[in-house]
Order: sequence, then structure tokens, then C-alpha cells
Amino acid sequence: MAVSVHHSRYQALQAGLVALRRAAGLSQVQLAERLGVGQSYVSKIERGEAYVDVLVFVDWCQACGVKAGRALDQLPVA
Repeated sequence: MAVSVHHSRYQALQAGLVALRRAAGLSQVQLAERLGVGQSYVSKIERGEAYVDVLVFVDWCQACGVKAGRALDQLPVA
């Protein structure tokens, strides 16, 4: 199965990442600083213009104070 950034499961992942950041009370700039990346990279992930690497996903979750496994459990299943 080919999955793109336009696939509904990937869009759910993007929405989950946005929700994590917001729940942590972080701006894109603040999250980017914690991740050691530029704000534009965070924005591109959130808008679906860039894929999320699994390691970035783990770091994103940690930066937001959530374990990656718990964040995955919250995503809708196919």
C-alpha cells in the first residue's frame, strides 16, 4: 500500500502532532528550538508538506512531554 502525505492515516498523524504541540502549550518556534530544527520544518510537517521520520516523531513527542507509544495509541486505526 502506497501512503502519501495525503492519505487519511497520515493526515491523522499530522493532526495528532499539532494537537500534541498545542496541548503542551508550545508554539512552532518553541517546539523547533527543542527539536533543534527551524520553525519552517515544523510548519511543513504540520501542513503535510514534509514527512515525519520516526525519530523526529519520537523527539516531537518527548519535547511535548508525551511518550511516543502513548501518542501512537491515540491515533485512529485504519
